[in-house]
Amino acid sequence: MSTRRVRADLLVGRMVRDPEGRKAGRIHEMTIEVAAPGSADYVVREFKLSAGGWIEALFGREVAAAAARRAGRRAPGRTVGWADLDLTDPERPRLRRPLAEIVSPARSPRAAAARS
Repeated sequence: MSTRRVRADLLVGRMVRDPEGRKAGRIHEMTIEVAAPGSADYVVREFKLSAGGWIEALFGREVAAAAARRAGRRAPGRTVGWADLDLTDPERPRLRRPLAEIVSPARSPRAAAARS
């Protein structure tokens, strides 16, 4: 695995697009862990993508989710693993595969087995 340093504060708020150029959501937050015990380095494990836009920014995730459900849409937001995001151009992050193919790390069979 190659090592690449990208400033996390420059990624938050960036629009992520899928390989076909469709909007997947904005980077809302990241799950970051210490690379190794005693290390001063950190690694990003996953990204949370927010689709709630200005409603979520002003009123929070719960209100945005309720508004989406009321409008007959899915609750906004997805979790995307580090390996699924191409940061070759950090100003224009892209998914490596279609969003429909990506299983959120928290919902993957491997994560479910780890929780058991």
